Amino acid sequence: MLCLIFAINGYGQSDQVSFIHGLNDNASVWNTMASQLSGDFDFVRDDVNYNSEAAINNSASTVNIPSGTVSLGHSLGGLIAREYLRQNSTGNMKALITVGTPHQGAPVAATVQNGKVAEVVSDWIADLAAGPAISLGSLGGRNFAKALLGKMDSKQLE
Repeated sequence: MLCLIFAINGYGQSDQVSFIHGLNDNASVWNTMASQLSGDFDFVRDDVNYNSEAAINNSASTVNIPSGTVSLGHSLGGLIAREYLRQNSTGNMKALITVGTPHQGAPVAATVQNGKVAEVVSDWIADLAAGPAISLGSLGGRNFAKALLGKMDSKQLE
């Protein structure tokens, strides 16, 4: 899909592409994608790292996305890139492509704000019981799920 977007828009032909990872990940999450894209497109890779525990506006103010770059953001990385554009004007970025970015917010946040925390926790427990690799596909997600389950086990033992 990304190859199609790059091809239709003419991106990646001697462009600089900034890869922006998602929540609790790092630049290595893009290695396979960058490798696949480099087979079809000539581009210079730039990895944008940020602290995913900080507020979006704070993270966006600390990242460096080179001027004239094509930016590719996954999940939270797409939100960071959008906030970066808001703070620094759209003239700095040649294009922004986002993948799996919750531009309209996360449905779970609305559920919690509506006072249904027990419903959210129940759904999370059911997802985690199905297996962290299935419900949370990224390495960061799996590590988060393992840590959460570990804390739950230790609480039950107390």
